[in-house]
Amino acid sequence: DAHRFVAIEGATGTGKTYVFEPHVFAHAHAPVERGDEYWWVSPTIAQARAVYANVKRSIEDAGVMDLYKCIDTLREIHTPDGGILCYKTAENPNTLFGIRNVRMIVVDEFTRCRMSLWPALLSVANKTGATIVFIGNYQGETSAWHLWIEQMQGDPDFAYYRTPATAA
Repeated sequence: DAHRFVAIEGATGTGKTYVFEPHVFAHAHAPVERGDEYWWVSPTIAQARAVYANVKRSIEDAGVMDLYKCIDTLREIHTPDGGILCYKTAENPNTLFGIRNVRMIVVDEFTRCRMSLWPALLSVANKTGATIVFIGNYQGETSAWHLWIEQMQGDPDFAYYRTPATAA
């Protein structure tokens, strides 16, 4: 989707993470400039660590670890082409401000994150031109994030998709 902001609400097992984990990985291999960052943002540090470990394990299993630089303490994977995959947490959105070279952000389980995440990510995206993809489970019509989606519906930079459980 060519929209700058995309939200996908879907049932468990519909493939949101399965699709976007390699999607952001691929984008990090074609940076606009060396050092560009591609963020995977999870609601908790434990989830960010788990996704980082899964991607790192995939690189190891492929036998190409010598092409990558992995920094476990920062949860960063530096690609051979100069992109940097960053696995961040949404626990404290104030720590996300001030970055100047973010090209893409995928927010996993966004419906479990605090709403204060949106202004922090919007600030980064407005500064860098980054696209943001929000993926998460549908939490109901009255959930804070779904109400945000309804507010965003008229924005020409925004697209929304819902994947029902029947698609799983």
